[in-house]
Amino acid sequence: MKVEEKNTLDFLKESPNCNLYKGLLAHDGKYFSAIHHIIINKPKLILEYGGGHSTLILSILLGELNYGGKIVSFEDNKEYYDYHNSNGSNKYNNIVYVEDTTIVRNKLTEYSTFTYVHELEPYRDVEFIILDGPDERITNTGVTLNLELFVDYLGKEIPYFMDGRGGCVHYYKNVKKYKLEVEDVKKYGTHGLK
Repeated sequence: MKVEEKNTLDFLKESPNCNLYKGLLAHDGKYFSAIHHIIINKPKLILEYGGGHSTLILSILLGELNYGGKIVSFEDNKEYYDYHNSNGSNKYNNIVYVEDTTIVRNKLTEYSTFTYVHELEPYRDVEFIILDGPDERITNTGVTLNLELFVDYLGKEIPYFMDGRGGCVHYYKNVKKYKLEVEDVKKYGTHGLK
């Protein structure tokens, strides 16, 4: 285990919000890499595509770290958006409903792409992107293009994290050859926080 990872585990264990972080990590530790990146690098603006419970918990983490970081999350599914509002996940009003989306089914490649359509300029200071949407069971798409849009718009790579999404991981790693992926280690689940 790297020293930095150990420090992140210690921080999470000692936090008054430990149980919330356990909920995000689940038993497989799926968000550990994103949390670790935030703690170590302190990005001022985080964009998350696919809002929900993770947005709330990462907002709490940012508050606990108290360095001025914020997260804005985009949700395309109105039913999910309404649910997040009713269950308290949008407590900080930082989950934004995006009504306009674009799906492109490319017959020449294996990729169907999805874009949350929103202005880029207000978020030009983004320092970390999390791809956790859309719901592939509904959209039948494997690649969220918003990371690519920001890289092209800003002319530089941005550190990014993906929750699963094999097609998306392959697209950004092998097709676009982006180098700043915060890889999902999935080894620090709730068993590591006992």
